[in-house]
Amino acid sequence: MYHIEEKLQQFLKKTIVSDITLSSDMHLNEHNIRYTDTEYLKGILFEKGIMNNIPSFQDAPNKIFLGAYSSIRANGYMRCNVFMGRHSGIGYRCTIAAGMHNFSGVSINPDTIMAKQGDYTDEELVMLNISRDQTDVKEMNSRPVVIGNDVYLGDGIIVMPGVTIGNGSVVAANAIITKDVEPYTIVGGVNKVIRDRFPDNVKEMLLKTKWWNARLDILKTLPVDNVFRFVDEFNNLDDSKWDDIQTLGYSNANN
Repeated sequence: MYHIEEKLQQFLKKTIVSDITLSSDMHLNEHNIRYTDTEYLKGILFEKGIMNNIPSFQDAPNKIFLGAYSSIRANGYMRCNVFMGRHSGIGYRCTIAAGMHNFSGVSINPDTIMAKQGDYTDEELVMLNISRDQTDVKEMNSRPVVIGNDVYLGDGIIVMPGVTIGNGSVVAANAIITKDVEPYTIVGGVNKVIRDRFPDNVKEMLLKTKWWNARLDILKTLPVDNVFRFVDEFNNLDDSKWDDIQTLGYSNANN
């Protein structure tokens, strides 16, 4: 049994693979997979109960992972190297792992900079007041985006490569996120912290439960609208509360 935290480590190490490859609408329905087009499922890894309504950019397989019971609304876009935890939601028209441009050369136009490349010397970098990693766009765009568990991203947000959005966080509509977001934080605008969802001691209680690894039927019996009662009742459950969730892939044998 792998909890989502272990799958995240596998994803970051690029060792995660599917336990089962689904190949038909019937198989997808058996795992409660909701989708606009099966093309949106090809090349990604996911768990049961997801809803995916956006395409992804794939230059290699297994670079996007969608955790159980998470949903992605329509009219958005997801580039590669994105890990989304369980019980999280992404609103309409969101761009996840948005592309970055190299501002340190003659042009920012991709068609222009496909020409001959010339690295800066250390002395030239000092003259331009930039670091060497600011010139490596390919590396910057490959940095993983990690969206935690129980996270909600409002409509129209943009998340840049390399960002981690902590468990339980909320990102307001139309925000631009270029920096990490701490767990159980509400943010908006450009990396602006609006407030914490809970005091620190309550955050710690919730994080310790790792409730997102539990069975959905168990969670539905708990008072989720009261954090204190929820944590108390959850912690009194035995180990049968944990779910053994498989990692899934999709390949239509007819294509």
